[in-house]
Amino acid sequence: MQTATVKWAGEEKFVATSPSGHAINMDSDRHSNTAPGPMELLLMAWGLHGDGHREHPREEAAKAGVAGSDLLGERAAEPPTVWTKLEIVLPPPRAARGQGGEARHSAQRG
Repeated sequence: MQTATVKWAGEEKFVATSPSGHAINMDSDRHSNTAPGPMELLLMAWGLHGDGHREHPREEAAKAGVAGSDLLGERAAEPPTVWTKLEIVLPPPRAARGQGGEARHSAQRG
């Protein structure tokens, strides 16, 4: 089993270390906003791994002729402010740019 650790660094700041030993700072205080918050990191990670029903995002982007995607998320209005709707928006393929046609992949909490 892989293990990540999260250590308190004072105030509402934390340092998370991945199983491979990479560390990232997190700031759960959105007012000071000195580092990404945990929910922001989840949104970014979802963009890389997707919902498990699509091709790997790198392969999908290569087929579409794009270099990246936008990740959109809606959170609950009241605590716990979990993600309630997530979308990955791929720009249109090079051949279709200027014609609309972006690709959207969604996941919604039931």
